[in-house]
Amino acid sequence: MYAAATGVVITTQTGCAVGATSCGGSYGNNIKIKHGDGRVSIYAHLKSLKTGIAVGSSVACGSIIGYSGNTGLSDGPHLHFEIWSDSTISQRLDPFAGYWNSVVYRWDPILYYYGIVNPYAPYPSTTCQ
Repeated sequence: MYAAATGVVITTQTGCAVGATSCGGSYGNNIKIKHGDGRVSIYAHLKSLKTGIAVGSSVACGSIIGYSGNTGLSDGPHLHFEIWSDSTISQRLDPFAGYWNSVVYRWDPILYYYGIVNPYAPYPSTTCQ
C-alpha cells in the first residue's frame, strides 16, 4: 500500500487476525494519516504495516506504508480507503464523487455499461502533489 499524500501517522492498529470482525473497530489492521490540510486518510483491512511505521512517523506521498490483507470485518483481501474532513470522522469525503455532486464510483463497470459514467471525464490526479 502506498501513501496517497504526505502526512503524519496519527493512529495505527496491528495484531488483528483474519476473521476477527471487531478488531480495530471492524477495520482490522489499519493506519490513519493526517495531512497538511487537516484531512485524514485511513487504510484498513491491511495484512500488516511496513516495519517502522508508528504513531508520529512522517510518511511521504508514494511511500510504502502497509500490505493488502483481509483483517477485521472483511470478506476478502482488499484495501478499504477513506478520506475524512478531520480526525473526528465528522464528514467522510468521496474523492470519486461524480458530476452534480452525486456519488458515482468510477470502478463499477455496470455504470459504464449503462452510460451513467462518462469514461472520458477527468480522473483525480495520479501523481503526488
